[in-house]
Amino acid sequence: MTRVLAALLLVSTILSSNSGAVAQEASAGVVVVDGNMWALEASEPLPWSEADEFCDTLEVAGFTDWRLPLLAELESLHDPEAERSIRGPFDLDDCCAWSSMSLVDLEPGQKANLPGPGGPPGGYYWGFLFRGGVAYYSNGRFPDGSALCMREADDD
Repeated sequence: MTRVLAALLLVSTILSSNSGAVAQEASAGVVVVDGNMWALEASEPLPWSEADEFCDTLEVAGFTDWRLPLLAELESLHDPEAERSIRGPFDLDDCCAWSSMSLVDLEPGQKANLPGPGGPPGGYYWGFLFRGGVAYYSNGRFPDGSALCMREADDD
């Protein structure tokens, strides 16, 4: 447990926070934050592959090119002062959301400081725990995060 907490703290300090993100518009089920368009609809907690499919097949506001966000993109939505620790107008019922990143997506120096997952690193995916404000990783087979989908707003 101590190694997992140390890993969470390490990742939290490594990833850059984007505290300057400001919602530019909220309409038709989407909001634009720092050039990224986010779907306000989130899934229930799902295994990672189902969360990835949720975004891949999502159609909102006439767009179909949704994806799971990078871990830093999820982290930019964290607001410890908000009721559910996620900036408005998001209303994530669950505590956590999956990112598109697996353990193999880290820089080589970062991997050395993480506890061994007990399986291939490509089967473990990063998520973000909004209420705690920390990144976590979990085996992709477990329903340990919701899908909060985004796309680049300039791609319209």
